[in-house]
Amino acid sequence: MGGVIFLFFLGGIIVVVRYAQRSPYSGIQLSRKTKLSGYGVFHPAKLQRKDEAILLKYCPFYQSLTVKQRLKFQARLMKFISIKHFEPKKRLVLSNEMVILIAASAVQLTFGITDYRFLHFERIIIYPEKFFNNQMQRYHLGETNNKGWLVFSWKHLLKGYQDAHDNIHLGLHEFSHALFLNHVVGKKEDWHFSTEFENWKKTGSRDFFHLKKNDSSYLRPYAKANFMEFFAVCVECFFETPHLLQKHHPSIYLSIKKLLKLDPAKTYNKRINRK
Repeated sequence: MGGVIFLFFLGGIIVVVRYAQRSPYSGIQLSRKTKLSGYGVFHPAKLQRKDEAILLKYCPFYQSLTVKQRLKFQARLMKFISIKHFEPKKRLVLSNEMVILIAASAVQLTFGITDYRFLHFERIIIYPEKFFNNQMQRYHLGETNNKGWLVFSWKHLLKGYQDAHDNIHLGLHEFSHALFLNHVVGKKEDWHFSTEFENWKKTGSRDFFHLKKNDSSYLRPYAKANFMEFFAVCVECFFETPHLLQKHHPSIYLSIKKLLKLDPAKTYNKRINRK
């Protein structure tokens, strides 16, 4: 496929962005058009029941939503899928389940803010399990590349959904990196996020350097690797065990709550009360 390549400098590093014409995934069909208004919602549509059943089975965040919010989630999910190119590797057969759960991670992370499209990232590459990175000379479970693609081990992405409380969610983790990079490389499509992201860097930096000097009984050690990993690990905790993050690191919980305009600790309480 042909495309356009842009080169520009980012803090002394050459960043390559490739824009190419690609065919979107067409395996997911719509049951009907859905009237849904609201800024940031594109091509409103409702999933077929068999596809929504995937979200109801695996995604606690989706389960917690009201009927109206579920329609918004579905509309964003369909738009996200329509503008991405999904590439299975190692003879992996792409399925609706794979596409929906990958897209659901992106939509969940950005559900409270206006822009959810991750415009810098066009390609999503999926391996059956861990894959070897020739440049790093080691196996990876996921990657977020500033050239505009994300890579996932399907086995480990699914595992993140199957255990909703272990604070390890590959989809949320990699899309947290993508959200970070999407902002840094200039795709500032959301005024609120751009503003709060600068605040997060200030408050988050303090929490990160404090963590570097002091062990945490709650955050896994990988959060100490660097500031981007710190953000991604905190986001995993924010969604999977929000009450514990709020208890052990209240400033982190509050700053992510403001950044993403979501309050899963409160939402989780409502979900428990409805059962």
